[in-house]
Amino acid sequence: MSRQEHVIVAGNPGSGKSSILNSIIGRVKFESGISLGSGLTTALDSKRIGNVLYSDTPGLDDARIRDRAAKEISYAFRRGGKIKLIFVSTLEAGRLRSTDLATMRIIVEAIQSVGVDPAKQFSIIINKCEPEVLELLENKKNRAMLEVPLNSAAPAGRIAYMPYRDYAAGKHNVLVTTDSNVYKEFLRTAPAFDMSRNKSFAINANGFELTVQRLQEMVEELEKKLKEALNRHGENPQGGFRRFCRKLGSRVCDALDTVFDSFSYFLK
Repeated sequence: MSRQEHVIVAGNPGSGKSSILNSIIGRVKFESGISLGSGLTTALDSKRIGNVLYSDTPGLDDARIRDRAAKEISYAFRRGGKIKLIFVSTLEAGRLRSTDLATMRIIVEAIQSVGVDPAKQFSIIINKCEPEVLELLENKKNRAMLEVPLNSAAPAGRIAYMPYRDYAAGKHNVLVTTDSNVYKEFLRTAPAFDMSRNKSFAINANGFELTVQRLQEMVEELEKKLKEALNRHGENPQGGFRRFCRKLGSRVCDALDTVFDSFSYFLK
């Protein structure tokens, strides 16, 4: 008997998780918009559409509801299924937020703890990208500066960049149809991993702030070394730049494989 497809979308407040799910489904089923002080999604919200279960999860970046959010995310994974896990993040001054990286790492490590390895079996959407950012990301150097720290902080996954849509900003339950086909294709081709029902599965977010701090330090160090490598060797990933990165560790090399074999369709 085949497992039911279960799409789980995870990310922190304001990243646009609910809007993306609505865009995929083609109608407003998940509440979206702006909320002062915290995200609109504070509890697990699951909807069965046809043969697919969609789960919108709360973020871990709100200390006031973090424990509850961890439990709610855990409930989603306890249901098991053929899981397509999508992390949604946004950029801050052109950089990945360490709180988003921490969320990814904590969730992935929890999955690994029950004997399931989702490495390279999840996807990432960098949402609400300004036109200037999308233009910069057409350059491999710039993508490396963003993606290598990302893949070193959390196991390598597929990455897509989606534009900021100002007509939906700050409005409640606006259906963003402009990118629906792109989201649907991204989801259709997204990798999946099987996970059995597990009533004891639990995400532990107690060390969230420490994880944020460590990842921020790691990303800053990686960025420094990558700048040195890129300035020294240019854009050619197969030349001296790649040899230099090997010295930084195998995890960075694995990340580079993802960066330069990325899905260019979504970068156009």
